[in-house]
Parts: sequence; C-alpha cells; structure tokens
Amino acid sequence: MIRVLQFGMSANYGGIETFIMNYYRAMDREKIQFDFAKSSDDYKMAFEDEILSMGGRVLITPNVGLKNGFWKIKKAWMDFYKEAGVDVVHYNTVALMNLYAIRFAKKTGIRVYAHAHTSLYNNRASFWVKMRMWYNKRAVHGLADSLMACSKAAGEWMFGHDFQVIPNAIECDKFKYSRTLRELIRDRYGLGDAFVLLNVGRISYVKNQEFLLDVLQEVKSQWKNVKLLLVGNDALDGKIQNKAESMGLAEDVVFAGMVLDPEVIYSAGDMLVFPSISEGFSIVLIEAQANGLPCLVSDTLVMESNITGTLQYLPISDRDGEKATRLWADAILHCKGRLDEEAVEKVRRGYDISHTSAILEELYCRHE
Repeated sequence: MIRVLQFGMSANYGGIETFIMNYYRAMDREKIQFDFAKSSDDYKMAFEDEILSMGGRVLITPNVGLKNGFWKIKKAWMDFYKEAGVDVVHYNTVALMNLYAIRFAKKTGIRVYAHAHTSLYNNRASFWVKMRMWYNKRAVHGLADSLMACSKAAGEWMFGHDFQVIPNAIECDKFKYSRTLRELIRDRYGLGDAFVLLNVGRISYVKNQEFLLDVLQEVKSQWKNVKLLLVGNDALDGKIQNKAESMGLAEDVVFAGMVLDPEVIYSAGDMLVFPSISEGFSIVLIEAQANGLPCLVSDTLVMESNITGTLQYLPISDRDGEKATRLWADAILHCKGRLDEEAVEKVRRGYDISHTSAILEELYCRHE
C-alpha cells in the first residue's frame, strides 16, 4: 500500500479541503491510503472524524521556525519523516511560502508532488512575502518530482511550465437538482418564494461578499423579492453582517455559516453569484453547474471554470464609465433560469470523480 501525506488541510471546510476529500473517498484504499498533516493539536481539522474512520492518520508537523536556526529545523523535519512512514508527500498550496515540508521530504527519499490551487495570491501581501514567493516558485522545480495544478492558469502562475492539470472533480450525482431539497432548504432559512442569490465560500476579503451587498441593493431598487444566501465561515468578524444592517438589508441576507453537506444547498438557489478577487479552478463552480444553477462570476476567474459554456463573467470594479454593481444587477434581473440537461451533462462527462480519480491514482503509483 502507498501512503500519501496530504498537506493543505485546515479547520476550514474550503476548496482545498474539499478537493482532497473528494479524491480520498474515491481512491482504492487497498492500494492507496491518505494521511494528513496538521500544524498543531490545538484545533480539529476539517473532516477529521471521517478521515480517521477511513483509516487515515493525522500527523502533527514540527513546530520550529526561523528563530530556531536551520539545523534544528532540518533535524525536526528529518526526524518527522523518518517516523511518518509515508511514501509520497502531496503539497497542496495557494502560495509557496514555506518549502521545508517538501525540501526535507525529498532528502529522506519520499516522493514529492506540489499542487497549485490558485492563479493569483493576495495583492496586498508585503514586498518581502512577494519576494519569498518569487524565489520559491523557482526553487520548487528542483524539489518536487511532479508539479500539478487545478487549472492551466494556476499552473502557469505558480510553476510557469512542466505541470499537469488535475481536475477539481466532484461526485456529480450528489449535486443533482432536487425539488424536494429546494423546498426543505428554503423552509430552513426562511427564503419563501424569493429569488435567491447564492454564494458559497468563506466570508473573506478574497471572496468579496462585501461587493454582493452593493449588488443586492442595486437589484432591490427594482425587484423587492430577492434574498442573498451566504454559506461559509466568517473570517471577517461580523463585518459583512454589520454592513448589511447599516444598508437596511438585514432581512434580505441570510448567513448560513459553515454547512457540512453543501450539496443540499444548491437546489435552493436561483443563481450563484461569485465575485472572488482571486480563485483557482473553483470546486464551487463545478458543483453549481452540476446542479444546473446559472452562475455570475468575476472576470478575474479562469475561463476553464466555464464547463457548460453558460458562465457570465463580469468586472468587479468600475471601468470605462460603467458601474460594476449595476452590470451585476442587470445580469441578475435578466436571469433566464436553470441550465438545461445537455449543459449539466458536460460536467458529468469531464468532472465526475469516478472517472478522474484514476488520473491521480496512476500518478501516485508511477514510481512504485
């Protein structure tokens, strides 16, 4: 059996976490078993109970930093890998900030795969952070046995060349539209017969939910029966809730928080609104299209996300004298309804985990 140590999991039920778990569930665990790296025992990792029930281990990584000096860092990581008993390190990342995990895995003879999950990093990062990333993007080519990316754009941004795209696949059947679920979820959140704008993702600067409040206000100036359903943890300490109240939108915005079964949510929506400032190949967009939900997205997102050919890409900042929120509001007001079955079938053909898991499985076994 090949044991693969996955880096990139956190306490947040986000895109990387969902990607790893989708593939973990689909793997032949008689051939391949995942273990999971965690930086501390002070928090519970997303999906941790499920991981343990499936035979995965949660391994605590060394807690040493630059102040400890290079030799102590090296010894801690080398000792960690000698005891871990893993064959492969799969390093999932949105920013190559720290290469210790893969540098010392390589030195102990473990195969290393580095995996890019975004095509743009926080543009507010400091000069030194950007310089460190610039250096690491070049160094990773000498440290990893294989480079992977969620999209062509993500791979080009992080690695430049010599990478393989691994689809952010899902269990398509779980996300199929259901009238029963639509009524159930609408009852749960008091949505009634409103036109529901759905946003799935951590409430954060990058996901740009603040922009959606301005869009909602524009829409409601012409159409009163509209609500915004936000699904995800709040990383902004109530900033969005406070703004909604100050704008008089408290009754029109529903904060669902983290939902462990997001597949049931999509059927309740009428349009997915996704104004992220940066994003890789978003699993949320795959899930939404598999449900037949029309999607309105930021034009900063990769075109590869447009599996069905139905995504509408719009700017999230004013340009050429046009107000971005007005463009989004107009698109919402002219929404034509759910996608047809032919469009949904395109998602099933290319992004169902039952087919794509074989690609990753073959990579893990390549050097066996």
